[in-house]
Amino acid sequence: MPEAWDTQSYAAQVRAPGEKSVPVARLAQAFSNADLLLARQAVLAACDAKDGLADGLVGAFAQCGTVEVVRELRARQCSGQKNQSCLAPAQIDAMVRGFGGPRDSRGQSLYASFPWDAGMADNGWRIWKLGLETPAVPSINAGMGAPALATIFSTPPRALGPGPQAGMDYSMAYDFDRDPAAIHATAPGFPRSAWEDIAARSSDLSRFRKRGGRMIVPHGASDPVFSINDTIAWWNDVNRSNAGQAASFVRIFPVPGMAHCQGGPATDQFDGLGALVRWVEQGQAPDRIEASAGPMTPWPGRTRPLCPYPLVARPVAGATDTEKAAAFECRAVVG
Repeated sequence: MPEAWDTQSYAAQVRAPGEKSVPVARLAQAFSNADLLLARQAVLAACDAKDGLADGLVGAFAQCGTVEVVRELRARQCSGQKNQSCLAPAQIDAMVRGFGGPRDSRGQSLYASFPWDAGMADNGWRIWKLGLETPAVPSINAGMGAPALATIFSTPPRALGPGPQAGMDYSMAYDFDRDPAAIHATAPGFPRSAWEDIAARSSDLSRFRKRGGRMIVPHGASDPVFSINDTIAWWNDVNRSNAGQAASFVRIFPVPGMAHCQGGPATDQFDGLGALVRWVEQGQAPDRIEASAGPMTPWPGRTRPLCPYPLVARPVAGATDTEKAAAFECRAVVG
């Protein structure tokens, strides 16, 4: 559902008057790469230093508010004709709508918002939300997300036509007052809803905990598909169900800048499985996971600790080499 919301939000930039849908290739023109870099700069200006260091990583993304980001976006708004050095007012409005998450016409939230993180200028974010212009690659939200929403996440399932344009047309026609009900619906031959089968969102992990289960959940803060805000909301539910002791058996490790499972301006190279094995077999709860930045990032070889939510990697007082994980500790962000 958030994929359809994003498609509608961003397609508004390139939708001609009277068009019911938009050619899927045109969606990529809603934001140029230069536009997304301006948006990234706005997010960094608003929130990069909230973790104690301006380093291109928004470690304290949970403290990055829409008001302060929008202020920075407006500072980059075109005062006249649109050009590559400024953002059109409608582009800013579209980003605020997209990051705010899907809502019905009454303003009721239908899914989590997305955090303001610094990964939107990376192709790993762009290819899902918008697609690529060069080489021409259609939006994955339209080409894969829409068919999944229609056939897997809705009851009864609806088969779309072949090709990404069919997904684009479906997304553009999606009614957020009417259609989300199908996600929770049952029907003859479908005794369980798609949400019941796929959500895996129960906060009752008592049997898992009783059997000695341990869980590590890494999640990119710039994941364009599933919002880390939703994952954090689930963990908070689990924590409440366990009297504030959820971290004794399940921990979320946000990865600032990381897109869907990997990539982005992030330290996305880490051994989560090894950390889990040590927790299960040796009783070593992971207080941090060492991570490094890959060759496609702005800082190849940079290392950082990934910290269990709600802690954030913050520089140690007096640290000099802040390109190394040893210069950081996992601490709470105050304020």
